[in-house]
Amino acid sequence: MSELVFFLEELSAEAMLKGLLPRLLPPEVLVRYIVFEGKQDLEKQLVYNLCVIIYEWLKMCNKLW
Repeated sequence: MSELVFFLEELSAEAMLKGLLPRLLPPEVLVRYIVFEGKQDLEKQLVYNLCVIIYEWLKMCNKLW
């Protein structure tokens, strides 16, 4: 299973990607959108959100082994 994670500054970027990506990606690719309230909010919360995603990925990998 493949997953793409997008960290976005605003809702309009999410709307654009939701319209475009289904035409470009195979259906088995999971897409996750994490939307922030502007660039400063993204910069402030980015490290925490990356840690959460890495933790979830590691948990999933341990289940596969």
